[in-house]
Amino acid sequence: MKLISKIKNAYTALFMMLAAMATTSCQTGLEYDDVPESYYTDVNLRSCWVSSRALFEDCLFAKNYNGGKGEITTAIRQVDFAEDQTSWTNNTGVDYTLADGTVVAAGETVTIPVGLSAMTTRDDASAPDGKVYVLTYYVPSTVTYTTPNKGYLFVESKMPSGYTLVDPTDGMSEKAEAPINTKQLVVTMLASQYLGDATTFEPQNGAPKLGVPGDFSEPRQYLVKNNMRRPSGVPQTQRLYEVRVVVLPD
Repeated sequence: MKLISKIKNAYTALFMMLAAMATTSCQTGLEYDDVPESYYTDVNLRSCWVSSRALFEDCLFAKNYNGGKGEITTAIRQVDFAEDQTSWTNNTGVDYTLADGTVVAAGETVTIPVGLSAMTTRDDASAPDGKVYVLTYYVPSTVTYTTPNKGYLFVESKMPSGYTLVDPTDGMSEKAEAPINTKQLVVTMLASQYLGDATTFEPQNGAPKLGVPGDFSEPRQYLVKNNMRRPSGVPQTQRLYEVRVVVLPD
């Protein structure tokens, strides 16, 4: 058995060596067409949005489970906030100033552009091109979650602390709300060059990972790198984005 094993190992090593030689031989002398400059310099974002995600563990009633008798179950629910613009009425009783300096009078209803629709830049010598690209998102102070469908209901007596049912009947409802938690938000970014590893995102200075709940109670920065093939001697294109989340008052 040991002899057979040694023979197998020898054949495996020989195969790997021949494969490596064949690969090197096939690549020798190849000439690559230049990638268009617009490809390897593109560090734009196709989209970016903010979400609130929550785990509702053992606090939903599935009406049609257990032969129609129903049973308690668990679900993850997510609310995606406005990606391009949001509407808000200033009910604070006083004027409110937005991040861009716009003053919203008491009682006034406004449409606020957010994210990529209202992206601004800030000079910063340490940034790749001397600028930080700032994305500001305005979110409501309260987030409302809904069950997966009408076959599920939130159960008031089993809800986590801080949640309130909306228009409950017999202690159950399809909707539940809670104050927004900026330390448990989800930010998702999609690059213009999004296939494979053409673009990568690197969290900066302790910023949370993208796509999972994290702390966005303060501005967070992400370095976007274009990894596409580029001519020899051409530096890699990079851009520094900053995400800011502003909670609008009730």
